[in-house]
Amino acid sequence: MSEFHEVDWQNASVQDRVTSNKVLFRLMVQLSKKLDVHFDTLLKEAQEQAISKAEDPHRNFEKGKIAKERSHKIHEWIARNHFEWAQEEAPELFLVPRKNDWDQFLENAVFRDGLAVVDALGFGIASRLPPEDMGGVTLRLGQAYGFELVADSLGQAVAFEEYGGTWHPLPLGETPVSLKADLKLGKNQLPRTGNGKAMPLYEHHDSGPHRFIFVVREGCKLPVDRKSIAKLAKTTPLLVYEARSYVV
Repeated sequence: MSEFHEVDWQNASVQDRVTSNKVLFRLMVQLSKKLDVHFDTLLKEAQEQAISKAEDPHRNFEKGKIAKERSHKIHEWIARNHFEWAQEEAPELFLVPRKNDWDQFLENAVFRDGLAVVDALGFGIASRLPPEDMGGVTLRLGQAYGFELVADSLGQAVAFEEYGGTWHPLPLGETPVSLKADLKLGKNQLPRTGNGKAMPLYEHHDSGPHRFIFVVREGCKLPVDRKSIAKLAKTTPLLVYEARSYVV
């Protein structure tokens, strides 16, 4: 059996793989529609290789007859990136959750000091104690807050908020699509307007723990999506900062 006790792609015969391959094909078709991404684009990403230029490159896949290496990569890609959905659609193939690239990135990251949740009205420091020492800064529903990031070099930052197990991009500018901020040396108040004025954030409904991750690339630009950041981190040094809050 394989490491995850689902399909032993390496040792299963061609015939034994047919049924599972057909399921993978169905899931990729469903994902293409669900994500509104062309099937070939998803398949190229999942199998980590270009699509065949054959007359009908997907016919064998639909019939369940593709190489075990491709099957394994597609299976693991779905498991890493869409596990909960896939488990509902095909529980026999998705028994054990995988860590996606973003989770692996955070697990390997070296977190730096220098990020704090602050009082957005005056930007006095609410707390610099590490999250593990205090469980995060306590905020009331509707209370204004922001962040202070102390940078020791010029660079660019993007940020994400986790609540209830789901990650969301955290805008650092005036609009919901302003996802990047250029950093100056020393204290940076975020989010901020184009004129550099601090902008308050509010939690109106989501009580409980919140986690914030700021990723900084020194001297260069950053992508804004978690998957691209995790991929970039494999070849490029990135700085990672963390802050937590608890909303009551």
